[in-house]
Amino acid sequence: MLLQKKKMLLITGLGASGILWGAFLQGNICDFQSGCWDLTQFFIGCAFLFAPAFLFSIVMFWFEYDVYQRWSKFVYFWIPLSIILLLLASNSNGGFVFPSDRELIVLYLPIIFSVISVLLISVTVLFRKRS
Repeated sequence: MLLQKKKMLLITGLGASGILWGAFLQGNICDFQSGCWDLTQFFIGCAFLFAPAFLFSIVMFWFEYDVYQRWSKFVYFWIPLSIILLLLASNSNGGFVFPSDRELIVLYLPIIFSVISVLLISVTVLFRKRS
């Protein structure tokens, strides 16, 4: 039980560190070559997708196991789905007014994940207290 929580913390922490990998690739390897630049943007996008999961996994470390278990099932579904959507999204040149699909996904999926996580945790805690 504690091992699963530690494993989730490690996985989400590594995913959230993707921004460091992206910065490393950009600064040391890429020199703004197009293929490598796309990989850099993917790592940074994944980091933004994993960041809320990492923060929630820190918080869930102190919750009861049944609450953690329900939330972790959601995470195991959400993170791969988010990464697939990020890979499939077009990366056309957007801007501030008309962002690309990938930029919209990186912006909105963490917000949706956070809202669903808070609702799922709240409902689980509330119904667990009543039973």
